[in-house]
Amino acid sequence: MKLSSNILNFGFFAAGAAQVALADNGGGVGRIPFSKHYGKNAEEALQNVPLERAAGNKNEGMVDITNQNVYYSANIYLGTPGQELSVILDTGSSDLWVPQSGGFHCPRSSEEVAKGNGSTIASQLSSVARAEGGPSPSFTTTLIGPSLAARDEQPDCQSVTGNFDPSSSSSFKKNNTVDGFSIQYGDYSYANGYWATDDLSVGDIAVKNMTVAVADDTNSSVAVFGISYRGLESSIYSGNLQDPHEYENFPYLLKDQGIVKRNAYSLYLNSPSASDGSILFGGVDHDKYSGNLYTLPILETNGDSDPWERFVVTVQGVGIKGSQEQTTLTTTPFVGLLDSGTTAVYLPEPVAQMIANAYNGFFDDDPEVQAYIIPCPSDDEKLVFNFGGFNIETSLDNYISGSSDGQCLLNIIPTDGYMGILGDFFLRDAYVIYDMDNNEISLAQAKFDSSENIEAITGPIPGATRAPGYSQIFSGPEPFQTGGNIF
Repeated sequence: MKLSSNILNFGFFAAGAAQVALADNGGGVGRIPFSKHYGKNAEEALQNVPLERAAGNKNEGMVDITNQNVYYSANIYLGTPGQELSVILDTGSSDLWVPQSGGFHCPRSSEEVAKGNGSTIASQLSSVARAEGGPSPSFTTTLIGPSLAARDEQPDCQSVTGNFDPSSSSSFKKNNTVDGFSIQYGDYSYANGYWATDDLSVGDIAVKNMTVAVADDTNSSVAVFGISYRGLESSIYSGNLQDPHEYENFPYLLKDQGIVKRNAYSLYLNSPSASDGSILFGGVDHDKYSGNLYTLPILETNGDSDPWERFVVTVQGVGIKGSQEQTTLTTTPFVGLLDSGTTAVYLPEPVAQMIANAYNGFFDDDPEVQAYIIPCPSDDEKLVFNFGGFNIETSLDNYISGSSDGQCLLNIIPTDGYMGILGDFFLRDAYVIYDMDNNEISLAQAKFDSSENIEAITGPIPGATRAPGYSQIFSGPEPFQTGGNIF
């Protein structure tokens, strides 16, 4: 048996271009549908037909799973008149940056792609670990993904999302009073440039004087639209800044300009077989979840006066559930980063090993695999996460890629320490509301329903209640223990 795996390191959550509709409900809601794409990297994915997913049926023979990253595409119009660009909307970063005409070039060496400052998965988790008083985590799997190699194979590589020409926009204003822009992602793609402001529209949403970074030096052919906390803005987060500064990024600007009442948005990835999903700024769609909508506190990850910068919550336990039985694996708490910008799920190594053991699996350390191998599970198997009094059930099939001789790759990546990332594989089965005004996350079991029941967020999250274990937040590392009861 030979299974080939190039596990995703740090993908982007790509935001969806379709049109934005404002709900006429007195509150103001901006809805952005997005289309799903699959590929080795964003460039390949965005050139494919939406939902053109690489073969990965667990009943087939050997499958190379390097094509299993998922991206969600969207269009923006920047400048006056508006110049159309496709963007990757990312909940794990905070800047909108676009490639300037002539600024993109193919990466040629590892030294070249290492330029710039910024955040890899390891640095993300390390910064949270330091804030929570624990050791910096490390990874037992390689974090370098396939995207750079794939770009090297493109002799005529060029931007697949469009370029921005500042000289063609009458509303463009370059900011010459601050440090330059620099960011690096977990696959070592980077962008360097300068800051500016310009007018931006996305469907029916239009904002004035949006801060944007224009990259005149980048090896990434896709523009990125970050919608996280201001604390992750490259203008203050990147190293070696002479004059760090904070600005109102897109979610904050929507509230400041009266487009929405609250700085909060909800994310619905839809079923794996669906070709689209949606994000609502300033609203919640009650038809997109089942059961109760529970609220959790976002953990403080920065020691200064504005300590929230990442969407991290306390995970209180993990279990498995089948058609006949359910088993709690652990109730030892750990920290989970809810990041739609990461396709895979990263869990503390003891937890990942418990899951593999529960399915009689093992970790294959072959350099071409570097993944857990388990007997291919039935379709009704669930991996369950507890958040202090309520569970989110996720289909185990989300985590399965490729098979050979009845053995499947389990795409749960182990990390040292107590930090985890709950990426796309988890978020497919969750309805998530990111409330940056109250520094809270609301979660419910996703319901794959085409109907809509949208309500504007004008105060507390409509329909949400505090989780029974709301106050039981992560207080520091402790040895992982098996057993307990989350059911």
